[in-house]
Amino acid sequence: MVFSPSSKNLSQTEIDYTLQGCEVGIRVDGRSLKDVRPYQVSIGTLSLSNGSARVFLPGGETDIICSVKAEVCPSTSQTDNGDIQISVELLGDAGVSTNFGMRNKTMKREAELSKILQKLLANAIDLRGLCIVPGKWVWGLYVDILVLASEGNLLDCCSFAAFSALNATLLPHITCIKQTDDRKKPSKASDDFLVDADISKATPPPGIDLCPVVVTVSKVSNGNHMIVDALPEEEMCASALVSVSVDQKGSICGIQKCGSGSLPISQLNHITEVATNVSSVLFKNIQASIKKQSNCGETSKACSDLLFKVIKRF
Repeated sequence: MVFSPSSKNLSQTEIDYTLQGCEVGIRVDGRSLKDVRPYQVSIGTLSLSNGSARVFLPGGETDIICSVKAEVCPSTSQTDNGDIQISVELLGDAGVSTNFGMRNKTMKREAELSKILQKLLANAIDLRGLCIVPGKWVWGLYVDILVLASEGNLLDCCSFAAFSALNATLLPHITCIKQTDDRKKPSKASDDFLVDADISKATPPPGIDLCPVVVTVSKVSNGNHMIVDALPEEEMCASALVSVSVDQKGSICGIQKCGSGSLPISQLNHITEVATNVSSVLFKNIQASIKKQSNCGETSKACSDLLFKVIKRF
């Protein structure tokens, strides 16, 4: 399964314990079926990025960094759309291995995660707002997600990091230069616009506030029990997983199914309803976590803690 980095095997007793707990509404860690864990978000952790964020679980293993870099790119589409590219890399407990075969599996999982996030997140964003000079230049946003450790629900956590980093992204103010001659030769970017270095004039990418987050609903046991924010052992017991991307307006932006188990179409409405309800809680939690960073001390401490953790792993 692409979502779980865990490679351990569960005994039949552990499987029965996990499934029976879900049947009575009590999960391994004491949560109810629709409860999510208390993820924390800090923004601005990487000073050289246009936008960055860190998602972590206090007292848990989940720790993910996301960096957004903006570049001016030639327009390649008829609609003058900008471009957003998402890539995921797994490090530490989440994927690094000196074994060649294991590393190949990790690279495959990275590619799958990147592809699904590209489909569920990037394709849901209106890219027309990233146009700089129609027919010539657009913004390209490169979203790099680094997973230091994961304790299940990896796809969703990566989407939380991407959402937070994109909403913390600032693009410099652009002033277009009116051309006075009819030059037919290709122009340089500096011929068509000026970039203002004043950070106070920088603005978020237009429409980025509607970037969705992903909520994965896992179907467990033989009944119709659905859980969210699954632990690794719960993911291994799930017969099917459905990942739904939902924006802040509650609109469904995309759906991706994983797992070999069947899923009656009649359950899809229930799954999307669960995902929508959970997403509203997640958006509130993420925004409340960011709001708590009321001074630079918290951001600086988050950055130094993060640097120490990266150095320690290598």
